[in-house]
Order: sequence, then structure tokens, then C-alpha cells
Amino acid sequence: MILAIAFAIAWITKPNLRQRIERPKHLFAEQLKRYDQQYRESTQKSDGPLK
Repeated sequence: MILAIAFAIAWITKPNLRQRIERPKHLFAEQLKRYDQQYRESTQKSDGPLK
């Protein structure tokens, strides 16, 4: 419990710590967004009319 309180205080008072901890989450979200865009672009190119 003491560690949780200490972590919460550090989280609130140290913006650099917060950024460092959340960086992987943001990197993953950016990579996922890029992947989705590439997937949409590739499926749009291949969804042409059938002959």
C-alpha cells in the first residue's frame, strides 16, 4: 500500500516520470495506426473491379 501511494505521488508530481512510463503505450498506438492505414491502402488497391 505504501508503494502504491509513493508511486501515485511520484506520478502526480513528476511529469517526466509519467511521460517515460507512458511512452511505450503511445509508440504502440502510433505503430498500430500506421499499420491500419497501410492495411486500408493495400485493400483499397486490391478491391478494384473484377473482370
